Amino acid sequence: MPETDAEIVLNSNLPQETDLLVESTKVAFEILIKNGCKPLRPPFEIDIGWCAIVLDPFGNQLGFLDLSKVQKK
Repeated sequence: MPETDAEIVLNSNLPQETDLLVESTKVAFEILIKNGCKPLRPPFEIDIGWCAIVLDPFGNQLGFLDLSKVQKK
């Protein structure tokens, strides 16, 4: 998406999901679960950091990840 750091990824083989970049996946996961989200996949390691997936109270699947393994410049 021009002039932003947002991107849209289309994939017909995966369920619809909104993915968000967070400072800490583990902290975000705990906050979301305490506030009514259902855990679908607890935090797991990926090449760049950590990722997790929850279902919000409205039935939306949310994925979120951090860049904790990427060296900050």
